[in-house]
Amino acid sequence: MRSALAVLILALACRGSKAAPALLLDEVPGKTDLVDYEPAWSPSGTSLAFISNRSGPLKVYTANADGTELTQLTQGPEEDDSPSWSPDGTRIAFVSTRDGNAEIYRMNADGSNQLRLTDDPAIDIHPVWAPDGKTIIWNSSRHSANTADPETFEVFEMDVNGYLLRQLTKGGVTTYASWSPDGTRLLYRRQVSDSDSDIFVTQASGHEVNLTHGHAFDGWPSWSADGKRVIFAREKGKDAAIYLVNVDGSGLKPIITLPGRWTNPRWSPKGDRIVASRRWKGEVRLYLFPAPPG
Repeated sequence: MRSALAVLILALACRGSKAAPALLLDEVPGKTDLVDYEPAWSPSGTSLAFISNRSGPLKVYTANADGTELTQLTQGPEEDDSPSWSPDGTRIAFVSTRDGNAEIYRMNADGSNQLRLTDDPAIDIHPVWAPDGKTIIWNSSRHSANTADPETFEVFEMDVNGYLLRQLTKGGVTTYASWSPDGTRLLYRRQVSDSDSDIFVTQASGHEVNLTHGHAFDGWPSWSADGKRVIFAREKGKDAAIYLVNVDGSGLKPIITLPGRWTNPRWSPKGDRIVASRRWKGEVRLYLFPAPPG
């Protein structure tokens, strides 16, 4: 069982948030390299899909938001990554290397009917469903000069059966994109130099706004439920904190600054909670904490 003392220590150590993050899942006895990361909320906010090495290779799992009903959805020796729920909660898109290359797949929410959507020598990663459920956006290196050693990742969009529709960005290295809840704006991380990346959002007019302008690695952005704010992870040196910013770039502030490398913060559909992964002392674990008011 999770240690109440460990949660209390987190509460005392937490400097950036009024409420302490709490571990989502129990540890695996005897496993010292546990990895739970890339969380994604179900549309109802009652479940999470994520990636874990609990049984060996990285695979797609689901669990209730209280940590119960842990279920492994994908099998095999290859690695899987980046699950994303469809808006109706019936399907999950994900990445797998099962066919020798990172490609986008789709399956039912119970793990059945797994279907490959992309087929390209390039690297295809980070699928995210559009709010209307009609398309999936993802990152691909297919326009790099050398797809085996990619120089660029851009955002592409396809329908849910894998037919390519269009390329959405042309910025060099643009990743972790998602549509706003109303489907009118695109949020993403873009590399602006060898050591820096910022968070951008496009407006309905097509104009893009740099939200962070930080001399740091800003990544893994996520929309609030009302589309008015964004959370992301900022890395400087060995540590990373979770930050909050308004969609016009104002109000930038840290909300979680515990030591460790925080990544993949994801706002719940109801706007009341945030889940994020934290690399700390040789493991990567998922934590839940209340979303900031506003």
